[in-house]
Amino acid sequence: MGATAYPLIFTYQEIVRGKGFLVAVQTRGRALMVREDGEWWMYGAQPGGLDEGGASFEEARLKFREAFREILFDIAASVANFAEFEREVRGFVTEPSEPMVSRWQAAVELIRSKKMIVESPLDQLPRQPNENEVEVLVAELKEPAKSQPTDNRADYYAIPALAA
Repeated sequence: MGATAYPLIFTYQEIVRGKGFLVAVQTRGRALMVREDGEWWMYGAQPGGLDEGGASFEEARLKFREAFREILFDIAASVANFAEFEREVRGFVTEPSEPMVSRWQAAVELIRSKKMIVESPLDQLPRQPNENEVEVLVAELKEPAKSQPTDNRADYYAIPALAA
């Protein structure tokens, strides 16, 4: 691929209902946002095996997000309990795509060496250190009645910081 690839760090939070369980899932992962042939593509580095494209950054991002959410819902539908759900989600999120991880890390180095200028709209994203930390938090909600609107989190995207 000769297109420019931008490394992204994303954070998603989702409430998932399973067979007899309610779960909060928070994920911090890595993806490549690539502009090629007039389209934007978002490729999962970790989790790997997930990619979506669109005419704009926003469309690709939203399609990737929806595909991610659908995978969580599919996992919830295929397991019998919370423990199985947690195991499957951790496996999904932490499974890397080695080719995408390599491209992701190469893109981070290009940004740090200032050999890549981040184009709009990605240039508006905040910079974030510790870009290699992939996180998966899965918590069973035992008392959903105590949930508050402040518990909701918006999706978050960042570009790796210039200095390691």
